[in-house]
Amino acid sequence: TTTQTLTLAASDFTAFSFLPHLIERLEALAPRLRIKVIPATHRDSLDDLFAGRAQVVLGFSDEFSDSYDGVEALEGPTEAYVVMVRQDHQRIRGSLTMEQYLAERHVAVIPWEDEGSVIDDVLRRSGIQRDVAIQLSSMMAAPFIVSNSQFLITLPSRVAWQLGRTGAFSFYPTPFVTPGYTLKALFHARHAGTPALRWLKEQVQETIR
Repeated sequence: TTTQTLTLAASDFTAFSFLPHLIERLEALAPRLRIKVIPATHRDSLDDLFAGRAQVVLGFSDEFSDSYDGVEALEGPTEAYVVMVRQDHQRIRGSLTMEQYLAERHVAVIPWEDEGSVIDDVLRRSGIQRDVAIQLSSMMAAPFIVSNSQFLITLPSRVAWQLGRTGAFSFYPTPFVTPGYTLKALFHARHAGTPALRWLKEQVQETIR
């Protein structure tokens, strides 16, 4: 019966892949609960957590350092990145080689411009570079651009699956080794003792599970 407002800071990828499932659960259990979602601006989001402006920060492991004093992290399974293309792509069918990957043009979603792309960092360490045709700061337009072009986009698998529901896409393993990503939900011990936060942690943990 609560009408309380809980504030979550979420990265763009997390908002697409995890929030729909969490909100579905929260709506069923507390239909009058209010959720405010603010953008996670990388490490600035932890300032929101420390100050109590957000009760939880949602993101992936490559968006955060390994540890922070007083911060508890709930972790999901580690997953891979995949390449998403329109289903009737003119040149890519059945499999995707490294040669094909580098020959095509790409869409890159980079929420924090000064941080760069995990995928580009991996390629750069091997002395190669992909051709990024479109760089976006948000996921919103990405599936529609890919579905209306021959461009490729490389995404965490859970994000790609969620976006794939918006159109006809094919998915391929990356033809190179990428770091795995792990969904993380960060809570601060200073606020963790309240009944609302204990309950929210339980719901986040069950949704991750």
